[in-house]
Amino acid sequence: IALMWSSARVIAQMDREMRAGNWLREDGMQLTGKTLGLVGFGGIAAEVARIAHGSGMKVIAWNRSPKSHPGVEFTDLDTVLATSDVVSLHLLLNDETRGMITRDKIAKMKQGVVLINTARGAIVDEQAMIDALNSG
Repeated sequence: IALMWSSARVIAQMDREMRAGNWLREDGMQLTGKTLGLVGFGGIAAEVARIAHGSGMKVIAWNRSPKSHPGVEFTDLDTVLATSDVVSLHLLLNDETRGMITRDKIAKMKQGVVLINTARGAIVDEQAMIDALNSG
């Protein structure tokens, strides 16, 4: 949750600029009304969903095994990636999930999406992520 809010509201950049004597007119993305997509849905993701829902966000999720949770719409992975303003990863690292977020999966995400990985770094193709960041 803290990473999501900090990234969406560009807090680190605003702090850096303010300390340098610059006042940014950028206030980042308002999260109320936006869609949070959870990839993997265990106990931590359920708590993230609860807080996000309480903050006025729509919450959608994908999980390898079928789940249900109040206030969360479960759907396929491509839909989560394509329609979410924030994507938060909550997966164990194993042979199925290693490199799961590929260049193709990243390309399906909205431009300007916030990607939060509180799982393991190896779930995301690092070079593909860097390329996507460099291209906007």
